[in-house]
Amino acid sequence: MTKQFYYFAIFLFVILILQEILITTMLTSVGRGVYALGSFMPYFILVSTTQACCSVIALLYCYSRQYIWPFRMGWICVISLSVHTAVVYEILVNQNLESWYYYSYCAVSAANLLLGVSLVVSKSREHFWLKWIGIASICVDTAQIALLIWYNVFADFQMKAMLSQANFVFSWLMVAITGLWIIHFGSEVKAIKSLNSIPRVSLVGFIFLSVIVSYFFISFGADFYEESRAPLPVRNVSATERALADRLESHFFVSRDVEKLPYRLMKPLNYDSTQKYPVVLCLHHGGAHGRDNAAQVQGSYAPVLANYDNRRNHPAFLVVPQCEVGSSWMDPDVDSAIMELIASLEKHYSIDTLRRYIIGESGGGYGSWHFIGNHPGMFAAAIPVCGGGEEELVKNMADVSIWAFHGTEDLLVPVSYSRKMVNGLRKVGSKPRYTEFPGADHYIGKRVAETPGIWDWLFAQKRKIKD
Repeated sequence: MTKQFYYFAIFLFVILILQEILITTMLTSVGRGVYALGSFMPYFILVSTTQACCSVIALLYCYSRQYIWPFRMGWICVISLSVHTAVVYEILVNQNLESWYYYSYCAVSAANLLLGVSLVVSKSREHFWLKWIGIASICVDTAQIALLIWYNVFADFQMKAMLSQANFVFSWLMVAITGLWIIHFGSEVKAIKSLNSIPRVSLVGFIFLSVIVSYFFISFGADFYEESRAPLPVRNVSATERALADRLESHFFVSRDVEKLPYRLMKPLNYDSTQKYPVVLCLHHGGAHGRDNAAQVQGSYAPVLANYDNRRNHPAFLVVPQCEVGSSWMDPDVDSAIMELIASLEKHYSIDTLRRYIIGESGGGYGSWHFIGNHPGMFAAAIPVCGGGEEELVKNMADVSIWAFHGTEDLLVPVSYSRKMVNGLRKVGSKPRYTEFPGADHYIGKRVAETPGIWDWLFAQKRKIKD
């Protein structure tokens, strides 16, 4: 390999490490909200392209040195990274393939692990820095794969909230491994004894490519940084949404992990602190994400529960949190913040802890399944509407009274998702109620709210205390 090859390799890896530092810093400081930024996807594709180019550089280097196994493993890294990039694109742009993310991310970590092993066991280990790149990759990727398995298979949600923070540590460790590649290529330059200058044609080509790469990095990186640091745009709230929200008290809760959670609260009609009242957690659908602390009310079943007849017949606390753009009810930080919020409310108000209820549609339906599955013994009843959940958690829901709803022609969330959960519950001896609306699409909220006896059923449920 020539000096100009190593110079370009060093330059490209320096660009990559700067890109990784920027995206890791923004994720650490801003959080998941960056995923919703318009500049995130172009920048993510740029970083992935740079990673692929660096992998090709490493492949060419291994091929020239006849490092056969690192060369083969490098191709696996390129393929797995390409698949993972495509999966992330589908998730962020088309809200599709969410279930593939875990597998594609594991595949990238496994490919990097194999590359690390090949660098240590093949003749490439004769190079000091290549050997240490391999050792570092083995350590980091083994730990990352173990964390992924623990997170998705064994950890409860309290533990998941802690483990999610470890991803940032691994991101910084991957930046450090990129730095080791820069040191290695620098040592290769020093090892070249020739004093010949770089040919003019090669120098011009090197400068041209460097300018192009630098332009895209600076342009896309600046857009991403500026948008990341700017306050998230406030959603335009309609007069109807505002009027509905204003019927409930506006509050703002900050969890121990500094998760910010705007929410609305309605106390029972003629609240009497000497009596115990049920509490209903109303989760909004995906179209009401934001920070305005208003849109989530219309996006939930709170307006129905807040009408005078229901308040008179079923006095209860209504809690309507708002999930930030880029987050979901299933995020560990959001989950723990809501659990802390409920605990805080129960300290300040007279709430019957045996009559906690949860209801949500679409994204809120997913959230309803999620909370009763990950917090056994917490809720007495749930009404998940056109949602889905993890079938392996049905054993945790067996003691919860459930009435699920779905439309048979739902194109956004297939009806099979609710059927899977209901069938799973029946297998473990539970007797959930389940209503399908033949020919109905995704938007069945009004039909659910008008289902005869639904609210009498909900408020009649009480969690049983096990001996």
